[in-house]
Order: sequence, then C-alpha cells, then structure tokens
Amino acid sequence: MQLTFTGSASANRGTESFPPTSAAFSTFQGTLSLPLQNGRRLSAQEAQALAQLQVAQSNLAKTRLDLAFRASDSYLGVLRARGAEQIAQQTLDQAQRQVADAQKRVDAGDLAQSEVLKAQVPEAQARVALSRAKSSVRVAEESLNSLVRVDLSTIPTVAEVGTLPPLDLTLDRAHAEARLRSPDLLAADANVAAAQAALAQARRSRDLDLTLQASHSHTTDPTTYANLSTLNLSFNFPLTDGGVAKRQVNQAVSLLKQAQAARDIALQQLDLSVEQAYLEVQTDMASLDSTRETLKIAEDSYQKATQAYNAGLTTTRDVLDAGVALAQARNDVNSAIYDLALARAKLDQVTGTEPKT
Repeated sequence: MQLTFTGSASANRGTESFPPTSAAFSTFQGTLSLPLQNGRRLSAQEAQALAQLQVAQSNLAKTRLDLAFRASDSYLGVLRARGAEQIAQQTLDQAQRQVADAQKRVDAGDLAQSEVLKAQVPEAQARVALSRAKSSVRVAEESLNSLVRVDLSTIPTVAEVGTLPPLDLTLDRAHAEARLRSPDLLAADANVAAAQAALAQARRSRDLDLTLQASHSHTTDPTTYANLSTLNLSFNFPLTDGGVAKRQVNQAVSLLKQAQAARDIALQQLDLSVEQAYLEVQTDMASLDSTRETLKIAEDSYQKATQAYNAGLTTTRDVLDAGVALAQARNDVNSAIYDLALARAKLDQVTGTEPKT
C-alpha cells in the first residue's frame, strides 16, 4: 500500500463584477491518494522475486559443494602423497637391506661382486623415487594451504582417512536425493518459475490502473464553498501501446521455453553425473579389494624370495624383482584408497550432500 499526501496553499486577489468589488482570499487544499493494487500483477512480481532469491540460494549451495569437493581433493592429495612417501621410504630401506645382505654374502664368498652392483641399481632408483615423493608431498601441502588458508607446517599431522563405511545408497536412491538437493536442478526449476512469473507480469502490463483519492479544501473566497470534501476514483486504461505489450509477452514466452529446455538439460546431465559418480565408487571399491589381494600375494612372494635367497636357492635378481612387485602393489593400494575416498566425495557433490563437520 502506497498512500500519498499532496497539499497546496495559495493567496489570491479577485474582483467581483456586480457590484465591482475587489477582495483578497486564501485557499488551502490537501489530497490523499491511494493506488488500488492489481493483486495478480503483484503476485507475479512477488513470485519472480522469490524465484530469483531461490536461484541465488542455489548458486550459493553449488559454490559450497564445489568448495567442499576441492577441499576433499586437496586433502586427499596430501594423504596420497604422504602415503607414497612412506612407501618410497620403505622401498629404499628394503633396497638398502638387500645391498647389505648381498655384500655379506660376497664377503663370505657365496656370491660374486656383480650381485652387489645389481642390488645397488634399485637402491639408487629408490633414492630418486623418495626424493620425488618428498617434493610431491610439499606441492600437495602448498595446494591445500592455498585453499584452506592454514599453514600445515604448524599442524603435527593430517588425520588419515579411516576405513570408509560401506555405501548404503542404492543408485535409485542416489538419483532421488540428487533431484531433491542438486543446486543445479534447483536453480533450473527456479529459473522456470521466474520465467513463468515474468510472463504473467507481461500479460498484465495493460491492466486497468485504479486510484482512490480523498481531498478537502478550505477557502475564504466568498463566491464558493468555504469547505469542500471530495472522494474520487480515477482509472487509467491504455488504449494502444504500438504493440509493445504483445512483443513483451512473446519475449517472455520465448524465455520461458528456454528456461524449460535448460531445466530438461540440467536433469539429464544430473542423472548422467549421478550414474557416473555411483559407478565410479563401485569400480574403485572393487579396485581396492583387488589391489589389497595383490598386495598380500606380493608380500608373500617377497617373503618367500627372501627366504630362498637366504637359503642360497635363488639369486639377487629374484629378490629384486619381488621387491619391485611389492613396491608397486603398495603404491596401487595407496592410490586405490584415495581414489575411492575421492569418488565418494564426488558422489556427495553430485547428490547435493555437504560433508559433515
């Protein structure tokens, strides 16, 4: 409701004809104007504003989810790099033990000096790998620092990823939750609602405008009413606007169709993203189980190769080959753990699930 008061005051001097008389008088007038609102037009404007607010809220939620995934990616990158560094250190320790064992057997006359040289090659490679792993850790920590604005050098440790709980979410349920919470889909729905409201508003651009006015005037003019009160209802109806309103309606219809098409595309992309993220989790779970089995086999093979070598039944090469396979299996498990954790974070992102604090 917009109530407006207007007033005026004037001083006047006039002459009456019969008989000729000159007189001075004053006039005071006040008017209250109340436009009678078009309820349907106001409803359309309100719906459009609420839809625009929903779009803004959805964009904020999308930004939060994107930031959460980036934080998870960087955090898991640090853990992945630290795990690789530990494995590289274990591989170097393992290579150094092999060199020392080979030297002992050479000193005892059981092996030729060339066996020591063979063992020193993977030792040198392990030193290089460890140096690279340390550099990767530093790069990953700096990346996380730049995102969370926390200097990790002041933090003793970054907590390891524990055992991930089983995925208690079916694919159908993932689709349902995504359609319920996805910021992209919510924003697309809000854009459709805003376009519908804009169309309704455009269709009422030529509606009748009504204004209720109440006025009162007081004058000392002897030739008219000393006090006059008036109640007036005025209306404004545009007879023609040169086709502007029609073009505005056509434009609003076009924008509505575009918004509806964008919503359909957003829904298709969301379903595809959910499908891909869910299958990625399933694949990474199977990959983790497989790499853990491979690690067990590699550990047994290395232990047996070492025992055979100590018993003089095999050469240094057999132990070195088993050590390489063991190091690779450890790296594969390390990567599989964090691939799965990152895939779970991606699934949370596409389903609109914010991480728990």
